[in-house]
Amino acid sequence: MSGSIRLTKGIVILICVIMFSVLLCPGSLLASEGTVYVAGNPDLYPVEYYDSETEQYAGLMPALYRMLSEKTEYTFQYLHPGDTNEQERMTKNGQVDIVSAYLEGEIDAQYLKMPQHISRITVDGEERDVCIAFSEIASEELIEKVSSALS
Repeated sequence: MSGSIRLTKGIVILICVIMFSVLLCPGSLLASEGTVYVAGNPDLYPVEYYDSETEQYAGLMPALYRMLSEKTEYTFQYLHPGDTNEQERMTKNGQVDIVSAYLEGEIDAQYLKMPQHISRITVDGEERDVCIAFSEIASEELIEKVSSALS
């Protein structure tokens, strides 16, 4: 009897670990299935910003993701859209595949792959580089397909 109880406890623990992994890392598990999770910047008008009337991101970056969706089999989905910038937290937690329109130096580089400068803007009177990067959980397949579509 105790052997079956231990086996049952082992199965329950395994299921809990798998469920925790799915909840903690949705981007890494689902990007291969066609959904790419994006950490958007709610306050970088006109590059990318959260429009509270439509409750969606707007600007140049969402347009870029729509174009990329047409060129790849991926759907780009903003994770937790809203007026609070959660890019760093979502990146550190491994929840997103792409960090979109962040100002250089705002996201810890150890969590990023292939950061690229996409534009330069003035923020509070200072010139700043706007970047986009893949997170450390982004698959090589995703990086290759998106990079190819952009070239």
